Amino acid sequence: MLTKLLLPHRFKRIGWWLTILTTITAVMLFSGNYQGSWLDLGSYAFVSRAGMGAHHVGNMMKSNANIFGQVVAALLALSLLLVAFSKEKMEDEYIATIRSSAMIWAIWANYLLIFLIFLLVYGPTFVSLMLYNIFTVLILFIARFHYLMNKAREEEIRPLKKLF
Repeated sequence: MLTKLLLPHRFKRIGWWLTILTTITAVMLFSGNYQGSWLDLGSYAFVSRAGMGAHHVGNMMKSNANIFGQVVAALLALSLLLVAFSKEKMEDEYIATIRSSAMIWAIWANYLLIFLIFLLVYGPTFVSLMLYNIFTVLILFIARFHYLMNKAREEEIRPLKKLF
């Protein structure tokens, strides 16, 4: 994997803090405990849904909707990208191999989940799960990468414990 495409390590800490804050905010938002009324700004939509199921495409329309959910989702995506694509303190070929393996595993697992959702879920729940699925591949990658890194560290330390 080309390390030129990775961000410097300092962005990982920023990403983790931003991930924690936006996850807490997202849980509060979707549980209905927080509205974010200060973002009742309205926005411009390129594609919007009009009444009776008709869609307007191609012309900018002013929307008076609250954009808080979109801001939280965008910040969560950004924070997960910062965590996933920041270098480790010591980035070498072995870590690049782990990173590549974790990415391939995450993509396979993500599409397995999508396949199951296609087969087993219908209606509004399907749409909700597909929206959450935007973040799934990054979450799976981060989880798998850190699992493999911890496993590699344990295997590195284990022979030293036998000596003592």
